[in-house]
Amino acid sequence: MSTQISSDFGITHVYLESRVRPIAGAMSCALTVAWETGNIWRYTLSMVSDTTRNMRAGYGRVLAADHQAATLRAAELLAEGYAPGSVERGLFDALARGEVVGW
Repeated sequence: MSTQISSDFGITHVYLESRVRPIAGAMSCALTVAWETGNIWRYTLSMVSDTTRNMRAGYGRVLAADHQAATLRAAELLAEGYAPGSVERGLFDALARGEVVGW
C-alpha cells in the first residue's frame, strides 16, 4: 500500500551532523543524525507539535560512510516502525529512497 503525500523537508548539514525536518500537515518531526566514531552514526527521531516539546520517538545507531548514507539508512529503519499507508511511513519511505531535494 502506498500513500501519496504533500510534504516539505527542511535539511540542514552542520559539520558531522545532519538534521532533516519532514513536515506534512499537522505532523512534524525532526531526524538528527550525528557522527560518533569511525563509521558509526547516532540518529534520534523527535516528534514536534504545538502541544508538546520534542518527544523522542526513536533512536539508534547505523553504520555508514557519510552523513547522507547514515540519514537514508536511519529513515529506512524508522519507516519500518510505522504502518504502511500512514503519513509517517510515506515520509520516511520517500526520504529512504532519496526522493528528497536538498542533498
